Amino acid sequence: MSQLIEFNFKTGQYSVSGIPVHIEDKPRFQHRGLLIDSGRHFEPMVHVKAMIDSMTYAKLNVLHWHLTEDESFPIASRVFPELPEKGNHIPKFFAEGAVTNFGHDSDEESAALQDWSKMFVDGFLHLGSDEVPANCWNNSKDIAWMSLGGRVFNYFVNKMVNISKKLGRETILWDEAFLSAKPPQEAVIQNWHDASLLQKIVDAGYRAVFSSNGGYTNGWYLDGLKATWQNMYVLEPLNNISAEKAHLVLGGEGCMWGEHVEPWQPSSFSDPSDFEFTVWPRLAAIAERLWSDREVNSTAEAQPRLETFRCRLLSRGVHTGIVGGSGRGTPPGPGSCTQQGTSEAGE
Repeated sequence: MSQLIEFNFKTGQYSVSGIPVHIEDKPRFQHRGLLIDSGRHFEPMVHVKAMIDSMTYAKLNVLHWHLTEDESFPIASRVFPELPEKGNHIPKFFAEGAVTNFGHDSDEESAALQDWSKMFVDGFLHLGSDEVPANCWNNSKDIAWMSLGGRVFNYFVNKMVNISKKLGRETILWDEAFLSAKPPQEAVIQNWHDASLLQKIVDAGYRAVFSSNGGYTNGWYLDGLKATWQNMYVLEPLNNISAEKAHLVLGGEGCMWGEHVEPWQPSSFSDPSDFEFTVWPRLAAIAERLWSDREVNSTAEAQPRLETFRCRLLSRGVHTGIVGGSGRGTPPGPGSCTQQGTSEAGE
């Protein structure tokens, strides 16, 4: 409705033209999301909530919250209160847990997930499984397991999916779980490697979420500052996907990883970061690709819509970069909120 309301500067009133209006609209994909990473750089809750509000303006409906990383483990646990203190030692914690409970279901092993499932009540639980450092198993306890080769990772993936299932959750895994293991068929695979991998995932019968990084220039990784909104807009999740398998592609996500999130004010010791400024307005291009019909794919026609949307974000207090140029681009000079920019990406 907000898109129909315009301000008339002659009358000083807001109005809706063309009444009566009949609208029929629905999304093409059910999963339309944004990944945020507060495991590497802290984001205050007020900023996370503000991002959720701004997501609704583009009709995005999934927040994928990447909470833990090597750098921090900020999720409180009532059953394992020591976890946040361990920080980057957590991967070894899970490795040792897998060894001691090989072949058995343990109440202790699933206690943390059970605790967190009461905190996060969504139907899906993302259990990662990407970029596993194999050398973490190179110790006296795990050396026998290493002789099993790829079966180690396969066992771990299946064990975690089964624990999640017992908790009434569906599991999402990064595509390494598909490439290096054989997860249960009910698992959802999130594709972050080359976009061509999506076809192999769905051809194998798995449901999938599309998030290809495209080498940080032609994908949906928003921290790739040289990736333009045009490249994001024309990237089609269903390329090379057969009509019979298209229903397995649940949708996609723009990913805002936190390695290079910087303070909004360079001299500030707090960290209300330039997160929004990096995400918008390019995320809106991904949002339209996930909502609109595949035939709606002209960047020339999309540009005035995106410029108007940027103005709407600014009027609602959302930090947003310019339309055109690269991520975190600034206006080239005086002008309206619809002006384009061609500034280079920051480091």
